[in-house]
Amino acid sequence: MRENTGDDQVFALSVHPSVVFKLGEDLITDDVQALTELMKNAYDADSMSVSVRIDTNVWTKLRSGEILEPTAARKLLAEREQLLGRIERLEELLDENSPPTDRDELLEEILVLQARLAAVDEPVRGIIEVSDRGTGMTVEDIRRGWLTVSASPKRQMKAEGKVTATHRRTPLGDKGLGRLGAQRLGRVLDLRTRTANDTDSLHATLFWDDFTDVDALSDVPIRIRRFEETGAPGSRITIRGLHHPEHWDESRPLFQRDIAEMISPYGDEHGFRITMRVNGIPVDLREVTDQALAISPVSYELSYRDGILKVIGKMRAEYLKPDRNPEGAADWNEFIAADNGAAFLAWFKANRKPKSERLRLSDGDDLHLCGFESSTRLDDMPKVALNPDGSPADPGPFDGRVDMIARRTAREMFEGGKDYEKWVEAVTGVRLYRDRFGIRMRDDWLRLGAQWTTGSSYYTLRPDNVVGYINLTAQHNAALEETSNREEFLDLPAYRNFQQLLAEWQSLSELFQSAVRRGYNEYVKELKQDRNGISPRSSSKELARDIASQFDKAQEVNARANSARDSIRRAQAVVEDFEAQRDALGKSYLVTPELIAANSHLASELRRTMGDLESRLDLVQRASAEIADRREVVELLLERLVDAERQVQEVWEVVSLGMTAEAVSHEVLNVTDRLRERSRQIARYNDAEVHNPRFGEYVEQVKAAAQSMHKQVSHLDSSMRYVRDRREQVNVGDAAKQSAEYFNARWHAQRLAMVVTVEETLAVKISRGKLAQVIDNLVLNSEFWVLEALRRGWIDVGEVRLRVDRHGFTVEDNGPGVDASVEELLFDPFVTRKPSRRGRGLGLFVVRQLLESEGFAISLDPTRNSRGNRYRFRVDLRS
Repeated sequence: MRENTGDDQVFALSVHPSVVFKLGEDLITDDVQALTELMKNAYDADSMSVSVRIDTNVWTKLRSGEILEPTAARKLLAEREQLLGRIERLEELLDENSPPTDRDELLEEILVLQARLAAVDEPVRGIIEVSDRGTGMTVEDIRRGWLTVSASPKRQMKAEGKVTATHRRTPLGDKGLGRLGAQRLGRVLDLRTRTANDTDSLHATLFWDDFTDVDALSDVPIRIRRFEETGAPGSRITIRGLHHPEHWDESRPLFQRDIAEMISPYGDEHGFRITMRVNGIPVDLREVTDQALAISPVSYELSYRDGILKVIGKMRAEYLKPDRNPEGAADWNEFIAADNGAAFLAWFKANRKPKSERLRLSDGDDLHLCGFESSTRLDDMPKVALNPDGSPADPGPFDGRVDMIARRTAREMFEGGKDYEKWVEAVTGVRLYRDRFGIRMRDDWLRLGAQWTTGSSYYTLRPDNVVGYINLTAQHNAALEETSNREEFLDLPAYRNFQQLLAEWQSLSELFQSAVRRGYNEYVKELKQDRNGISPRSSSKELARDIASQFDKAQEVNARANSARDSIRRAQAVVEDFEAQRDALGKSYLVTPELIAANSHLASELRRTMGDLESRLDLVQRASAEIADRREVVELLLERLVDAERQVQEVWEVVSLGMTAEAVSHEVLNVTDRLRERSRQIARYNDAEVHNPRFGEYVEQVKAAAQSMHKQVSHLDSSMRYVRDRREQVNVGDAAKQSAEYFNARWHAQRLAMVVTVEETLAVKISRGKLAQVIDNLVLNSEFWVLEALRRGWIDVGEVRLRVDRHGFTVEDNGPGVDASVEELLFDPFVTRKPSRRGRGLGLFVVRQLLESEGFAISLDPTRNSRGNRYRFRVDLRS
């Protein structure tokens, strides 16, 4: 074949604008991130500060940028709407069936209207202005850095380890796509910039609408103009015609949260100041955040340097004071407030030595009850991620602080609860910042919620009661690489070790808070017992018997009161004799009137005193009689204690059984896996060497039995704790169908079946194991009563029905339903109508606990069946 070179045509690759803009939308996911990227440009330009001005009320002309009064803008908008409406109606009349003359007239009129429309410069609402005093840009900088997509000199600076000239900064940006995020914000981008060596400023304008009707980005010319300008060098980017002006409304509930995601509200210690005004109002969360941190009941400072994590924890005495418990508050005032907890801390160190020594607990100061310091080497941590050379992957130095929110005290800083809630919504959680700019992470990325619900203590940090930050830098934490869309991090060894270091801090925080809080509870209990003469080692039975012994003393008091009453009666007789003698002496001339008056007064006082004593004896006897009547109540309490101890013993039996089942199920799975693999090996050997049909048949039976056992035990295994603790997005319908498959296989020889109906697809974030256990317990509850109905001939075929809808699911059956005597107590522990050997009354209680631990709920639907009983359980999976 001979090449014909004369007809060669040369082309170049070209990119359609939609591709680049779509890529920008994927990498810059929303308006907040788009603005953050523009602010990062100021940081990279070596500016000391960046100023952001957002005005959602200003109107400008799209092309000229002329500022319009709102009334003039509305008038122009109305004019454009009229023209657009007329053009649309004419285009509808313009169809293939119109006569040529009519078509020409319509086309001519449409062209005239379109010319009029083009002459009306469209009013657009809102501006965002980002200004800095950095290095500014030259024409070549604009061409390479702004007008060449994905070309970024910063990438080369990072690769070579270079920093900026003045402030020695490692650039934050390197993708070269941040500028395209500006098109998410508005329809026009105006750029003004000047370097220190240039007396002229450069001005370029991008109208994003111009790119919608062209085939390539290069088809839209962008003119760079020069203007004489004095003043400091730097750049100003103005976005006009905001796509979502309502997003920047300060009254929007999530506005402050978005601001906290963009920029750190924890000061500007990195030497880069950020100021922001929205509709003329300064936006600054730092002042109120500093006030809240100053009264934090528990605070932690984290510092990682040279492979060592140092944690300093401090606790104020107010941490021990309950918010909503008047009795607990009174205890705190009595036992803690007087000496700021000094006596308690001394008791704790003496009585909780192991935990105190592990924490290296230290005395507090005027503001704090106590504190601790801890150092942990990365090398010493288990399962540390390694570099290819075998060394621990170091995430680089970082600092941070995490504080518990003092909700009661912090609320007092705000004039109204609404402002408080806005602040809480804005700053709660632990946020990540790189050189003061936020890094988007998933909600509760530290899994504080999981620590609270599955950890060993209730007194831990939770996502909704902490504020905090971890500060990274581009220069020192380059090993922590963000994903392309700048949300979260790549799962690299350095990031895994970063997570391990923070998990170590969480473990220390849990130990610190739970140990001190539980110690305080024991301290208060012990002081109260000492005050009442009760030994801390007394059992519940011993305390109840001690109370019962007091009733015997009450009877003794009653007997002594009767004896005292007899003495009063004798004294009254003596007084009567005294009065009679007084009257006789009054007739004698030898007795003075003063003596007679004194005797009368004495007799009167004696009578009054004895009357008062008799009244008080009446009260004592009535009280002792009432106490004696309560003896039966105490005896009933003793009986209840015996029942409670028996029930607790049963609970521990269930716990023990569950732990045994967990261990056995895990081991049985291993055994069946080995058995199945060995069976496959033998089958392959038989097929290749022996060719014995009976031998092969036997192996297949063993494989089938092992598979069946594996399937049944796997169902049990899914409810074990090490599976329950993982939370993930779960399709409820699929989970229900898996349970139905298991139960229908289990019931294959009985007249009982489980039917699942999915009315609407529902996916929720929940522990798969917990959801499986919830469904299992509900179905097992139905199983007992439906089998009982079959056994007694009430029904011919049993059915358990599970129906999934958009809010959750229901479980019902055609058994007898819930007996009216227990329907209001059904979810309490040990409530059951089953025989003692068939049920402990814990299944539905466990269901409620599992659901509540995930933020969900269960209820008994009020609908009644033909027997007049309620029979439908409603599980609400709306969080």
